[in-house]
Amino acid sequence: MTGQQKLILVGLGLSVLMIYGLFYLVLSSELSGDAHFVRAEAMVVAQGPSPLPTRTLRPTFTSTPTPTETPTSTPTPTVTSTFTPIPTDTPIPPTHTPKPVAPKPTQAPPTPTDAPVPDMDYRVVKVRRLSACENHGNHNIYINVIDKDRNGIPWVKLWVSWGPDGAELETGHKPEMGDGYVDFPMFKGTHTVEVVNARSEIAQGITPDIPVAERCEDTGEELGNSLYHYSYEVVFQRTY
Repeated sequence: MTGQQKLILVGLGLSVLMIYGLFYLVLSSELSGDAHFVRAEAMVVAQGPSPLPTRTLRPTFTSTPTPTETPTSTPTPTVTSTFTPIPTDTPIPPTHTPKPVAPKPTQAPPTPTDAPVPDMDYRVVKVRRLSACENHGNHNIYINVIDKDRNGIPWVKLWVSWGPDGAELETGHKPEMGDGYVDFPMFKGTHTVEVVNARSEIAQGITPDIPVAERCEDTGEELGNSLYHYSYEVVFQRTY
């Protein structure tokens, strides 16, 4: 039985007692006017008062509310997150695939071939004007014809021209100067020199017509070079 039901029963009991009490009081007031009730009352008084029964008061029942059981909360388990490390990408080393090496072609032994034929038989390797100390007032062309090893070649014919005129020369007539040596005197005009009867380059720009006097400082010669008195060195070399 709950506390609330107990309180309802106590209230109903008190209500019944109050109804009985009221009924008793009404009944007492009606009987007090009755003669028989008076005589009885007198008899009661003559006998002495009878003590009224002591009413024992029922203790008021205070219902103690039954504590409502508070449901024990079930602790919610805390989800512990497990740290899963993210895998680190491991760099994969590049696989070096060696390129196939093409086999070297077997070189055939060189086939002996004829040496290339030069386009010229004689080349001009030097055209030089002499200094005042070298010339000493002369006006000559000093020519040398040499082979590939720089040895003089005798009996080589050359053609010296100055405008429409010219003269033929031949090496080897002054062996004391060298087998390929020959010289030619100039007087005026611009001269050219080439080898005759051969594919030859031409030496050009050879002239004594220079109106400048040059002094030789070594000997003190005032006119080592002067107008119409200049000399040149010309060298031809055979190409084979």
